Amino acid sequence: DLEKVLVTNKFLYSFILFQKIDLEMFLIQLFYYPISIGGDRFATLNVNYDKIISNYKFILLPIIFSLFLLKNSFNKFTKEIKIFNFLIFTAFSIICIYHQLLTKNQNFIFFLIPINLAFLIIFLDEKFKNKSKTKYKTLIFGILIFCLFVTSKYHFRFNIDRKFHDLQNTNLENSVNAQKIHFSLFGLQWKTPYFEDPLNEILIINNVLKELENSKSPISLVYYIYSFAPIFYFFISILLLQMSMNELNIKYDNKLLLIAIFGTGITYYSFDRFSMSHIYEFFGTSFLIFLSE
Repeated sequence: DLEKVLVTNKFLYSFILFQKIDLEMFLIQLFYYPISIGGDRFATLNVNYDKIISNYKFILLPIIFSLFLLKNSFNKFTKEIKIFNFLIFTAFSIICIYHQLLTKNQNFIFFLIPINLAFLIIFLDEKFKNKSKTKYKTLIFGILIFCLFVTSKYHFRFNIDRKFHDLQNTNLENSVNAQKIHFSLFGLQWKTPYFEDPLNEILIINNVLKELENSKSPISLVYYIYSFAPIFYFFISILLLQMSMNELNIKYDNKLLLIAIFGTGITYYSFDRFSMSHIYEFFGTSFLIFLSE
């Protein structure tokens, strides 16, 4: 409501004044610069439909087959919750593909394949009334083998061979033991696309670490506050979501809510990769939902 918005604005304004933050720089870093990045990526986006079909065919094929099975069922999609869920998830899949084309991050959307195949199995289960038929069993077995094959393919391509945007043209054969940097990197190999010889990069990293160890103030209070801030925002975000659902009289299982939140991977960015913005986006979304009650 309006009162909450006014209180929030007063708090934000007081924080800016207390921290002596330049208002123009605040607006540039928080609003104008992110918008300019998105605008530039959108302007340079080249949509190649042949490439989209080739790269994401295993995501699209289960959707196409499911739509074919449902061609006579769309008139009752409001009554059948599973059909409605499928259409929602189909829209989500298309949005994810668009996001993947627009983003500069690594490939992340292949998790959609098993879910889309699960929908296909659900609709095949309704199509075949006699589950004992050999044709039905063959189809289900074929889908499971296909899912296992595709999952293995992308596992070896991205998890084992590290075929990411920045590493797909990098020779990983001369990678070295990452423990040369620190003992905590046990079991890892070190190689980046910026150095042909990884030992040269490790030498630079070790020199920087020695400089930090020999500095007069190796422990920075600002750094520790910065590292703990995402944890604070993480739990505040959960509290805001719980308060929002209570205010809206939405019944929910608190355990399932926590499992859903912890299952998103946001904890990784809260406790480990705290310099990234994911947790602050989570907090911002939770806070906007709380304000819009």
